[in-house]
Amino acid sequence: MRRECIGVEQRYTGVVQKMHRCRTEKTPAQRAEDRLP
Repeated sequence: MRRECIGVEQRYTGVVQKMHRCRTEKTPAQRAEDRLP
């Protein structure tokens, strides 16, 4: 799942915050937000 998050971050280069959120993976809700563009 972390890999997917990284891929999303790569698509939107310059969004370091998203990567951080994904890395933390605190709650599934946050993951859904990251998945969304």
